[in-house]
Amino acid sequence: MNGFKRILLGPVSAIGRPVWRELPFFLAACYLLAPASWYEIYTLILKGVFELGDYYTERAFTFVSVGVAVAIVLTVAVHAVGRRGFKAALYVLLLANLLMGRFIYYNFNAVFSPSLAIILGETTPGESREFLGAYLATPASVHAYAIVVLVAGIAVMLEELWRVRRTSSLWGGAAGGLVVLALLVCGVVNMQYTVAMLRCSNMNELEKCDYFYIGNWDVDEASNYAYTLHTLKLTSHEIGEIVDNTCRAAQRREAAMKAPADSALTLVVVIGESYNKHHASLYGYDLPTTPNMDREQRLGNLVAFTDVIAPYNTTSVTLKNVFSCNSMNQRQQWYDYPMFPALFKTAGYKVMLWDNQIGTFQTAVFSFSLNSVLFDRRVIKASYDGLNSRNYNYDGDLVDDYFRHEDARAPRQLVLLHLMGQHLQYADRYPHGKGYDRWTAAHIKREAPYLNQARKTVIANYANATLYNDAVLERIFAHYRKRNAVVMYFSDHGEEVYDYRNYFGRDHNISRSAQLVRNDNEIPLVLWFSPVYKARHPEVVARAQAACHRPMVNDDVSNMLLDLGGIDTRYYNASRNVLDARGFKPVRRIVYDHYDYDKLVREAARYQSTTK
Repeated sequence: MNGFKRILLGPVSAIGRPVWRELPFFLAACYLLAPASWYEIYTLILKGVFELGDYYTERAFTFVSVGVAVAIVLTVAVHAVGRRGFKAALYVLLLANLLMGRFIYYNFNAVFSPSLAIILGETTPGESREFLGAYLATPASVHAYAIVVLVAGIAVMLEELWRVRRTSSLWGGAAGGLVVLALLVCGVVNMQYTVAMLRCSNMNELEKCDYFYIGNWDVDEASNYAYTLHTLKLTSHEIGEIVDNTCRAAQRREAAMKAPADSALTLVVVIGESYNKHHASLYGYDLPTTPNMDREQRLGNLVAFTDVIAPYNTTSVTLKNVFSCNSMNQRQQWYDYPMFPALFKTAGYKVMLWDNQIGTFQTAVFSFSLNSVLFDRRVIKASYDGLNSRNYNYDGDLVDDYFRHEDARAPRQLVLLHLMGQHLQYADRYPHGKGYDRWTAAHIKREAPYLNQARKTVIANYANATLYNDAVLERIFAHYRKRNAVVMYFSDHGEEVYDYRNYFGRDHNISRSAQLVRNDNEIPLVLWFSPVYKARHPEVVARAQAACHRPMVNDDVSNMLLDLGGIDTRYYNASRNVLDARGFKPVRRIVYDHYDYDKLVREAARYQSTTK
C-alpha cells in the first residue's frame, strides 16, 4: 500500500518539493516580483472597496498570479542549481528591483514606465551624478532604503529558521504540490494579457489592450518591463515618422497664406474631453447644461454641428489623428503626415498650445503615446511659439493662465486649448460653492431599474461639469468678442453616464452596439464667430450654417481649420472639409477599425421601429 501511495502521490509531491525546500526564497520572490500588485490589493482592502469580480480587484490578482508563477520558476531554478551564490545573486537582483521601484515611487509618485525609460536614456553622466546627489538622502529615499532593508532582514531570518524544516509527510507534500501546480497554472493562464500586449503590432492596438490601458501602476515587474520595452519599440517608428514629416514640412515651408488674407485673425481651437453631447441642452438635453452656447446660438454667433463622431473613445488615438493632416476614412496613417500646427506656424501664425492634461496619467500608454507626439522637442520647435508649464485643477484657471501669456500684438494667432473637460471623476471637474453645484440626484427624473441615488448623483455631477465647461467657453467667447476671431470647440470622444445600462465611463471592450457608439462616439462640434468676423466674412458663416448637418469625423477638423485660416498647402483635402460644399464628399465612417457607424445606427433604428 505504501508503495502504491508513493507511486500515486510521489510525482505530485515532487512538483511542490522545490518550493517547500526553498520556501523563504519563494515567499520573498512572490512579493518582490509584484510589490505594486500586492500594495494595490492592500489599498483596496484598506479603502473598503475590495470586491471579488471588481475590475481593479481582478486586475491586481491577475498580475499577482503572474508574479507568483515567475517566482515558482525561479524557485525551481534555485533548487536545481543548488548553489548558495546563485540564490544570493537572485536575491540581490530582486531587492535591487524593489529598491528602484520604491525609490521612484516615494520620490516622484511614479513607476518605471516608457516615459521614465526615455528620460533615463537621455540623461548624461553629469546629470546622473547631480540627480543622485539631490535625491540619495531625501526622506523619501530613506523610506525606500528602510523598506528594502526590512524585506531583506525578513528573508535572511526566514532562511535561517527554515534550515530545520526540511521534511514533510507524503500527503502533505502532495497537497503542497497541488497548490503549487494550481498557482503555476493560474499564473500561466493570466499571462495571456501580457502575451496579448506583446502581440500588438502598433500603438493603436496597444492602446486598446484593456489590462494595460490604464497604465502600469500595479502590474507585476516582469510584465511591466515587457510593457515598457514593447511600447518603446512600437513608438520609436511611429513617433519618429510623424516628427520627421512635421519638421520636413516646416523646413520646406510647405504652407503659406492665400491672397487676399485677413491682416489680423485669431483661430481658437478648444478640445474638450469625454463630452457626451446628449447631456448638452444645445443638443436637446432636458437640463439647461449649456446656457451660454444656447444663447450664442440664438444670437446667430454659434453654429452647432449635429452629425460629428470620433473614430475611437480614447484620447490618444483620436487626437493623434486630429493633429495630423491625415484622413482615417481614406486609410491614411497619422504618422505619414505632418501636424497642422506646424503648417500654421510656417504660414506666419503665432501658435500657442495650453494643455491641461500635459502632466496627467503619465504611466498610461495612451498618455505616453500622445505626449511623445505633441511634446517632442523637434515638434515643439516646428509647431509652437509657446506652451504652458503646469496643469490646473480647473479648466477656467488654464484659460486665465493663457490670457496672461497671450501676445495680443500678433496679427495672426492659432490658439490650442486642451481641456480636462468632463473626465472622470466628474465632481472634480468644477469648482464647488461657485454656482456650479446646481444639480443633485433629485433633479435626475429619468428612471431605470439600475438607477439609484448614488448613480443619479453621478449623472448630476456630470451635468454640473458640463455646465462648468460651458462657462469656460463663455469666458473664451467674451475674451475674443471684439476681435476678428473664430472659436472651434469639439471633444475628443464621448462618455457613458448610465445612459442605457449600469455603467459610466468608457468601455474599451468594444462590442457591436449602436447605444455604445451613440454615447462614446457622437460628439459636439461648434463654430463660434465674433461679431467682427461675422461682419467681415458673412459668406463663411453662411457656409457653416449650410454644413452643420453634414456627416463628419473629428479627425478631419484640420481641413476645416486650414480653410478658415486661409492657408495654402498640399496637405489640404477639400473632400474632407464639410465647409466646402463643392469639394466635400461623404465617406463610410468607420469606428474602432471595424464598424460602419452609419450602418450600425441605421440597423438599430430599423430594429427599434419593427419592435414597437
